[in-house]
Amino acid sequence: MPGGFVPRGPPVPAYHPPAPAPGGGAGNKRACRFGQGCTRQDCYFAHPEGRTIDGSAKPGGGGGRSAPQYRPMQPHYQPIQQAMSALQIKKETWYANARNCTCCKGFVYGCTTPACAAQEECTCSKPLAAGEGEAAEAPVWAEGAVVVDTLDACKEACAALAKEAAVAMDIEGVDLNRNGKVCVIQIAASKDGKVYLFDISTLGKGAMEEGGLKALLENAAVEKLLYDCRADSDALFHIYGVELENIADIQVLYTRWLSNDDKFLHGLQKALSESGIISEADLAAVEKVKATGKQLFAPEKGGSYDVWEKRPLHESLVNYCVADVKYLFEMKAKWGSVVADDELKKISQERMDKTTKAEAVLNGPQMAMRDI
Repeated sequence: MPGGFVPRGPPVPAYHPPAPAPGGGAGNKRACRFGQGCTRQDCYFAHPEGRTIDGSAKPGGGGGRSAPQYRPMQPHYQPIQQAMSALQIKKETWYANARNCTCCKGFVYGCTTPACAAQEECTCSKPLAAGEGEAAEAPVWAEGAVVVDTLDACKEACAALAKEAAVAMDIEGVDLNRNGKVCVIQIAASKDGKVYLFDISTLGKGAMEEGGLKALLENAAVEKLLYDCRADSDALFHIYGVELENIADIQVLYTRWLSNDDKFLHGLQKALSESGIISEADLAAVEKVKATGKQLFAPEKGGSYDVWEKRPLHESLVNYCVADVKYLFEMKAKWGSVVADDELKKISQERMDKTTKAEAVLNGPQMAMRDI
């Protein structure tokens, strides 16, 4: 690489800024290489000729390459394919510290400005990407998290949380649904913000009955805040017989707050980025925490979901768990007026029931479509 520049810290792979309007890429001038054949629902790049998937393709348009066809690869070609993938990942890697660069928008090695393209990197965002500008240091939340891995500790934590008016929760696991594994259940207290990480891989079903976790989750006097309750509730109901009570799905609030023209659901990280409840520096720190965690467990980033079952739990994964529940209380306060509380509870319950009472696991592209 010219100049020998290497960005500090692990890169944040393939982050795409706020989702575009149907047809994709409303805020990006760079054309998608797949043209009308693009099949990525949240594609950030521009599609001037429209897309077949949106029903907006212009006659005679096309352009770009056909969408990739996934077929078995012959071993002889794997090294070439891997090298091409590594190059593409490098170009599509987004650096949080360089996100405000007017030239590359954070895509340091994918900048299309002629002067930068000739250098194979964005020359004006070097200081930011190298950390000489505003740094996005990962917070050390792991030190304040309470790992619950004994039945006595489980009973004590559940007793403390049962005194809360509301808790925020999320679940991490392998193939998280009725056919998968629950590895960690993280629950944050509303009073002091303390986050308990219930180590289900270690405690097993004992955490639910003897440990008191099932009674807590089914306690109607304690409100449970989640972001997208569907997969979590499906796993809890079918694996442990737990039917969550008094749930408030924050994804419902965020989706209702968005324009009705948006036909897709969006994840927690995008909702947090648009909430305005934290500073740009804190948001960049959260993005770094999430990216670091995904590098450990996401197969497409070289990780493995099995890492959730290794003990002791990696500190980066503890941080990841905390990030998923840390801001849910503030997000509910931000958007709570969008939907009346009774209606929010009703919609959240209906989402959960539709998932848990389905004859088979609900998954695939349909889960990304707006259902609220």
